[in-house]
Amino acid sequence: MNRFSRFIFPLAILCMAVLFTASCTKDKKNHFYIACEYNAEPFAYYDAEKELTGFEVELIKAIARNRNVTIHLVPLKFEEIMERFTRKYPRFDGAISMITMTEKRRETFRFSHPYFSSGISIAVKPEAKSVNSLEDLKGSKVAMKGDTFIQEYADMVKQEYGFEVVPYVYVNDAFDALLSGSVDAVMEETPLINYRIKKGALMNIAFTIDGRQMFSLATRQGFNSTLIGIFNDGLDGIKADGTYDSILKKYHLD
Repeated sequence: MNRFSRFIFPLAILCMAVLFTASCTKDKKNHFYIACEYNAEPFAYYDAEKELTGFEVELIKAIARNRNVTIHLVPLKFEEIMERFTRKYPRFDGAISMITMTEKRRETFRFSHPYFSSGISIAVKPEAKSVNSLEDLKGSKVAMKGDTFIQEYADMVKQEYGFEVVPYVYVNDAFDALLSGSVDAVMEETPLINYRIKKGALMNIAFTIDGRQMFSLATRQGFNSTLIGIFNDGLDGIKADGTYDSILKKYHLD
């Protein structure tokens, strides 16, 4: 090996290493870990084939395709998602899990543009025809998913209207409790109730509470501003090409 070859060979190795590192860094910037609830049908849940699916799952995947990035879903309980946001390293970049924007959460979270708007309704069995307002819930057991904005609201008004709050870890368990007669009503997101009614669940919407909740992708304040921009641009993109409406229709949320 001559002196020129001895010089070129290590230089080539160095160049390959630099290019590989740059490629990995670039690739890493296009990968995002997104936490999501895994038991909130139709927004995110495991289907019969044990595949994670639902409106939010398909939404974030469609946005990733639109913006040419890779999404890794991190299925967690909702309360664990909220708890991890308080850690220095939550081990995900953001979360999409029917997270509503509130003034309190703005202290910790940064929110994307809303991807869904929902109201709160009261679900009862068909025979409970006398329930038409919060006043009619006096003496009732009212279920909902725990550690959510809805439970915060229920806890705030329960004494005024005289009902008992019964939170559940999973929203499906709240609806099962209503159908089994363990509770008298469910206070939940309107689309969650409508979805189950469309699938044949024996319940009705007794009334809807004023106000709208906006669901957004959430990241920690001061982190992942790139992800927020990617999500917002991708959301605009899939709305423009009709993908968003198709996903809504698939899960009876239109």
